[in-house]
Amino acid sequence: MLKFIFIYFLITFSTFGQENVKAVENLIAEKDYEGAKKSLEMFISKGEQNFYAVELLGDVYGHLKKWELAQNQYAKLLEYDKRNADYHYKYGGATAMRAQEMNKIAVLPLVSEIKESFQNAISYNPKHIDARWALLHLYLKLPFVFGGGNQKALHQANEIMKLSPVDGYLALGVVYSHKEEFELSEQNFMSALHIGHSKVCYLSLYELYEKNEYFSKSYDILVEGYEKNKTNDFLFLLAKLSYDHKFNLADGLNHLNNFILDYNFKSSNYTLQEAYNLRQDLCELKKNL
Repeated sequence: MLKFIFIYFLITFSTFGQENVKAVENLIAEKDYEGAKKSLEMFISKGEQNFYAVELLGDVYGHLKKWELAQNQYAKLLEYDKRNADYHYKYGGATAMRAQEMNKIAVLPLVSEIKESFQNAISYNPKHIDARWALLHLYLKLPFVFGGGNQKALHQANEIMKLSPVDGYLALGVVYSHKEEFELSEQNFMSALHIGHSKVCYLSLYELYEKNEYFSKSYDILVEGYEKNKTNDFLFLLAKLSYDHKFNLADGLNHLNNFILDYNFKSSNYTLQEAYNLRQDLCELKKNL
């Protein structure tokens, strides 16, 4: 059966065509999700069954926050290959995001389905870190009576540690932050930072300090993060921190101007319009203080 699925995949992939694949992937890279959606829907509407096209369409629906449509695409993939860990993970993720938009009563029937999807992904691929992360976050959100809780999340964090020390320390930091144990959370985030020095490591510490109102530490860790990574989003966050807490306004404005000057929409989580709005707010605040 698996051999048949693999051969079928190769055949249907070839019908999609390398040029079509590249064109759609370029649209996604350019964040033209509507364009990618139209191309994929047009291809699939012709009656072609193509695993990769269906998966890409599910991903595009996710980018557009059309979670039920994304869920439907991943469900199609699972009909063909129930042992694919990525399909289970993506199905569970789309279902979880859809659940966040529903009222609490309507969500309850989906809880088991979401949890089972992530568990299936891990069952078929025990090294699937993303699925373990998803399960960890689910356990932190769910009350104990619905199968959640800090201990289950802590177990997942320790499992993640076996696969990746950086991810493991980050996961432990998240769990201890949720438990309001600041020192243990900071200690684990710092351990992750000493190993990885990545954007995620710096942002994890920034969010911890921000949550616990250590605004000076938040500012310093963003400055260090930018110096190490040259990631433009740190500049936006420095400006926002300056505005939100009314300090270092001149520096914050300089950071924001540099963010706008070096803006790259492909890599940024913020839009230019958000930057322009923040700059106007910063200028007004600076003038009135």
